[in-house]
Amino acid sequence: MFKHTKLLAAAAAALILSPIACADDFQFSAGGEYLFDSNDTEFAFTGITGRGTYYFSKNIGLEAEATIGTSGADNYDGSGIDFDLDRQFGGYLVGRLPAGKSGELFGRVGFRAGTISVTSDAFWFPIDQEVDYNGFSIGAGYSHFFSNNVGIRGEVTTSGASLDNNFSPDGNLTSLSLSLVYKFGGKE
Repeated sequence: MFKHTKLLAAAAAALILSPIACADDFQFSAGGEYLFDSNDTEFAFTGITGRGTYYFSKNIGLEAEATIGTSGADNYDGSGIDFDLDRQFGGYLVGRLPAGKSGELFGRVGFRAGTISVTSDAFWFPIDQEVDYNGFSIGAGYSHFFSNNVGIRGEVTTSGASLDNNFSPDGNLTSLSLSLVYKFGGKE
């Protein structure tokens, strides 16, 4: 029974993803991300991010991203409180322009949401909760392709993150990201 469920799930994923992989221009990127509060760099996180970008015209596309946190602000400001990025998701409208023979400049606007875990083992102030944030995001970057399909991407994105409590010193999260890119389709 379980074996059939796995096989059915794999077939469904292949059916759903095959049109994307055969798209005229679809890019997948994976890499590291460093997020920090723009007014307090001690309030910082790292994560692994995956992105998919589908260009439905030569210069305009849609992008989705997901980030899993890998580290956070431990013992923030000597308080004994640890902040860790659990997960983050975003959706963007992307515009790009060619930059030389093998590069692309791009800009993106959209929305980002995530969850930060807040913990403290201090017996006088125990904390164990999750804090959600979300907000409008804007960013820009550059992709350089070493071949027709493989490249590297760097970008900066800032989010006016609105937290559902007052844990962030500022509320604005900025991220720096460096990723490996694989392009499906597009011009040869």
